[in-house]
Amino acid sequence: TKSKYSSVWNLNLLTKFIMRSGLGTARDLMRRTMGLIVAFSATRMVELARITRNDITFRDKIMIIKTVVKKYKKPKQFEITFNKRQIPCCPVDAMKSWLSAEECTKKLDEGIWWDYERKKKLGGTGCSRELRLLLDEIGIDKEYAGSTVRHSMITKLRDEGATQEEVNEATRHAPGSNACDTFYYKPIARDIGALILKDFEDYPNKRCYNKGSWFSSNPLVGTPQAQVPRLARLVAVRRDHLKRNNQKCAMKKKCRHEEQHFILSDLAHISLVSKQTNIESPQTDLLDVPNPMTPEYPITEILSQGRILLEKLPNIIGENDPQGKQITIVGDLNGQFFDLLEIFKRNGKPSNENPHQILGNYVNFGLFGTEIFLLLLCYKLAYPQNVHLLRGNHESDFCTKLYGFKKEVEDKYSTAVYQNFLLVFNTLPICAIVNSRVSIVHGGLFNRTNVTLEEICQINRFNEPGEEEGEVLMEQMLWSVPTNLVVQNQKFEFGPNITDV
Repeated sequence: TKSKYSSVWNLNLLTKFIMRSGLGTARDLMRRTMGLIVAFSATRMVELARITRNDITFRDKIMIIKTVVKKYKKPKQFEITFNKRQIPCCPVDAMKSWLSAEECTKKLDEGIWWDYERKKKLGGTGCSRELRLLLDEIGIDKEYAGSTVRHSMITKLRDEGATQEEVNEATRHAPGSNACDTFYYKPIARDIGALILKDFEDYPNKRCYNKGSWFSSNPLVGTPQAQVPRLARLVAVRRDHLKRNNQKCAMKKKCRHEEQHFILSDLAHISLVSKQTNIESPQTDLLDVPNPMTPEYPITEILSQGRILLEKLPNIIGENDPQGKQITIVGDLNGQFFDLLEIFKRNGKPSNENPHQILGNYVNFGLFGTEIFLLLLCYKLAYPQNVHLLRGNHESDFCTKLYGFKKEVEDKYSTAVYQNFLLVFNTLPICAIVNSRVSIVHGGLFNRTNVTLEEICQINRFNEPGEEEGEVLMEQMLWSVPTNLVVQNQKFEFGPNITDV
């Protein structure tokens, strides 16, 4: 069975095999072979346990396994095709090694696995319990076990336009099965490849990630990707997911953890080295860092480099651009990553030829505050003279705890990473002046009219708003708003009677 739909969602499983599965004993070799068959094809345990020597055929660089699925009294035969891969965890090589092992050839019956007899009655639909035990022995984390792999395939195929019949065929469900409707909206089953960066940080040979050789797709659903998807392509695939999440409020909390790394897999390709000058062709990639990285390494490195750069800047950023040159000024984003992408689509990405001023409030409310701020910080590191990040009132300890950013970072990373975000927030400049004519600030006006630029320059901005001593001018610059609501903190409210003047 073949399909026109691409697949990259089993990468985490393959990485786990490389890191955790040993080959010291015959049992290790057997388990590794079984696991790779599952990882590359989402084979169910009821199929896996019944594979015989006669079901396996080798042709040149492919392996074909014949299986039969019998459900609702409707048996259907399938041929699962595995392509030989030039990677350490090739299922074809693993199967050949196991079939030639002395322990395998000693078996008298037609079965090829220890402890799994061809006629053994296996429990449960898809035999998830047995698959769970198998993956436990190999060392796969629980979120990748059982029927999760198959369910992630279902979601991926449906998102790419496959019909229900095509989904059933690719995942070897019986004709007419409603499995794709049953599991389509299960958060835990959604696109296992979303956590790709987290796992690859633990794998020493990271360079193969860039070459695309690890995108060895499921043989049932297309050919390998030639290259890691860029940000726009990845986001396009995930756009429907986000829409569905917004429509299903009850699912938002469950989906947050699973969405955490899908954008960062592309952030890593933007690169963060402070010497980098071309964001589209980075000289150094985070994934090429020679030492093994913890899951938090790329994040803390981005924040560390950004903090070093930002703390050297004055309170007021001076921007001088030729007359007629476009400057993109962006207001509150509040975690809405796709709004930022739409701005880039309409006005172009930040560059030396396309300056951007971001007025703060990158985080809170939306699900992607971390991704927004990290992406913009990467652009700042790449184009320090033409990308300017200002502080908003939500870049504070008070607001991030109250409106969700603290919880977001702790869910995705740790409390230590959250503290690093706060340190960077405290270094953000508080206003900008373009061509000595236009003042740009997140909030609004002061409670007196004779505040000078010199006074703003003297503000100790490396604090929480309201803790900068003196007249708390920074808090007024971040909190003052055009409204008639009750006063909050030290902000100054103003309306048309002020702005018209």
